[in-house]
Amino acid sequence: ALAYAVTGDARYAEKAKEFLLAWARTYNRPAERVGHMIAEPVGFMLKGFMAYDVVQDTFSEAERVEVRDWARRFVARGMRQADHARDRPWGPEAPYGNSATWARARSCSAAVAGEPELSATLAWNWEHETAAGQDYGWANLLEGSMSTDGQMTEERLRSSIGYALFTWYPLVLIADVARHVGFEQDLWGATTASGKSLSSPIDYYAPFLT
Repeated sequence: ALAYAVTGDARYAEKAKEFLLAWARTYNRPAERVGHMIAEPVGFMLKGFMAYDVVQDTFSEAERVEVRDWARRFVARGMRQADHARDRPWGPEAPYGNSATWARARSCSAAVAGEPELSATLAWNWEHETAAGQDYGWANLLEGSMSTDGQMTEERLRSSIGYALFTWYPLVLIADVARHVGFEQDLWGATTASGKSLSSPIDYYAPFLT
């Protein structure tokens, strides 16, 4: 898909479309939650949906409908998986680590599914309670996933900057989708009561990366 975007050579788009349609027609697990929290979203789902965004102009309308309908099923799955981490965590930090944030980002498949799923999913991400009645909105997620200086909770748990950024990146994806589609809340600029924001880790981790 990237090769198509760079070169305009339709052969690359056709190959990407072949892969995407094969997934849509073949990968249809009925399970509400997969065995490994991030294997599905990180393995293919988000990369595949990004690829679709790049090459969708080469799809027929019937093919677009097919992919959108397929993407729609992963919206609810992402929501259930994310909330499961909050209601039944394997450890205190679980709702604020990489498995939960990647599950939450999987709901960005709503960007492919389209409306009304997209608006509803972004609203859910911004503010909602889990089945157990626990707050798991954007502010709660930011509060739990980082310290006031921007250090990610996952780094403290695993002693790993890589895991810290692995937790932060899916949140960036969500914020990016929200900004691109004009969601009313600015997820990049939103600040919690204690002053935390999505950009807080940038200042904290920049010295390590440079």
